[in-house]
Amino acid sequence: MKKWTKDETVLLIRLYGDNTPHEIHCKYLSYRTIASIKEKIKKLKIANLITNSILTKHSCNENFFNEPNLENCYWAGWIASDGNILKNRLCLRIATYDKQVLLNFKESINSTNTAKDRQTKFKNDIQNYSSEIYIYSESICKKLKEHWNITAKKSLTLRPPKDYITENLALAYIKGYFEGDGCLTINPRGYYNIEFVGTYEVLTWIKNYLDKLYPIDRKESSIRKRKNIYRLAYFGSRAKNIHNVLKNINTKYYLPRKWEKTAYQVAKIERNNKKQQRKEYKKLNPHIDPHINFPLINERF
Repeated sequence: MKKWTKDETVLLIRLYGDNTPHEIHCKYLSYRTIASIKEKIKKLKIANLITNSILTKHSCNENFFNEPNLENCYWAGWIASDGNILKNRLCLRIATYDKQVLLNFKESINSTNTAKDRQTKFKNDIQNYSSEIYIYSESICKKLKEHWNITAKKSLTLRPPKDYITENLALAYIKGYFEGDGCLTINPRGYYNIEFVGTYEVLTWIKNYLDKLYPIDRKESSIRKRKNIYRLAYFGSRAKNIHNVLKNINTKYYLPRKWEKTAYQVAKIERNNKKQQRKEYKKLNPHIDPHINFPLINERF
């Protein structure tokens, strides 16, 4: 491989702060492999130098996570699910169709950093579109670890927040965590199913909080393991109540897709119920013209 010239090295140092090695390869140094670019960055030890230069270029509220409150606990939940910390750098990366979350986070911490879009192509030619924002702050990374136990390489090692986090703040954290690593399904009969994904320690902590709010009725919620990932699931009325209580946590921002989609699902359930009622009415009154819009059973009286 051809040796790096002085001009290439200067260009790499200038670009690295605002671009990933992949972006540098695609846009500026296509004749250099991504592995070569990463190795040069490592060899020059420019990561820390770039961090310092970015700190002078961009700014944010360094004290945002100093004292736990409703808003920063909500964002800590998001970071715990979809964030990444490396030394003094915080990265929050999500699917591009939820990019508004990054813009909301940027506004919350008064950051001047830019949320960027990425496109990743896998071997089977499937395209993946994501968006990310980088925050370079020693103070923020330190406080995330101090209050919420969010550290580097947390996917399999994440632990719950510290014990002094109050119940209401814990629910705000769970709300943010659910928006990142949770899902809700409602079947046509209106049966709720809510799930969380994560480490065993975090899911156990979430389970303990939610079980206090809504004690076990018919079936206990369970934590199950699939490969290295654990899942916590709630069903029926408990799942519905949990979803409602998290939705009503009064945070400034929220992900509409996780909450407002239920309005569509509920409407779909109501339509299915109406169809079922009309079928029953037709069975009771087979002589009626099938083209007539049958009244609902509870509308007959």
